[in-house]
Amino acid sequence: MTFEAGKMPGEHYQSLADLEDVYWWHQTRYRMACALIERHSGPLAGLRMADIGCGTGGFLRYVRRLGAGHPIGFDSSEAALRHLEQFGLIGHRVELEHAFTLPEAPYDVITALDVMEHVENEHSFLDSVRENLRDRGILLLTVPAHQYLFSQWDRRLHHFRRYSRRGLDALLREHHFDTLEASHFFSFVMPMALIRRWTGHCDGRVSCEFPAVSKPLNRALLQLGRAELFLLRFVGLPFGTSLFAIAQRS
Repeated sequence: MTFEAGKMPGEHYQSLADLEDVYWWHQTRYRMACALIERHSGPLAGLRMADIGCGTGGFLRYVRRLGAGHPIGFDSSEAALRHLEQFGLIGHRVELEHAFTLPEAPYDVITALDVMEHVENEHSFLDSVRENLRDRGILLLTVPAHQYLFSQWDRRLHHFRRYSRRGLDALLREHHFDTLEASHFFSFVMPMALIRRWTGHCDGRVSCEFPAVSKPLNRALLQLGRAELFLLRFVGLPFGTSLFAIAQRS
């Protein structure tokens, strides 16, 4: 996840870097992303991958551990990109609100995990992504779901919108992508999201959007995530706090 440069305090990136290698939300999302990519593109080791909105590089570290050769990260924040250097990862600054060309394009796979909701001009963003993919290349998106869940929490994170399954599919078609697979996910946290929406409750911290959980609870949520990912191999889910779509450049 990334944020427009200058809008988030620097300590956000440190808290994010400290969390993402262990936190249930990140690890479940990374596991799902890799399963989808391998299902539709083959082994990670043979793919040229770019992660747009890479933040502090959690997903890049994850795919590298699974054998991806040299994944490259792109982000609008210099503060976030500085964290990549600690792990020997390659990162470049890119301004997502304008047309962009990525170094070393075209790529086999481009990922944008919880990024597009931060971009005001989603149409320009998708046009640029398409131009940086090879013919029949793969785009993997994750975005927050259900506009009725839009709350102060979204405003604090500088989200412009949340998405519906149908609306995301139509948006991808408009920009000449064929959706291969799409579904809601994180269905098991919907009750918490509804409570947050209707009570206005948040944890009060401005530097990090992820509430602290105990190690036992983190393990339990990871197990729920694994169970949901197993189910997603067979059927899409009609609700959840997030959506994924994996699509092919047509």
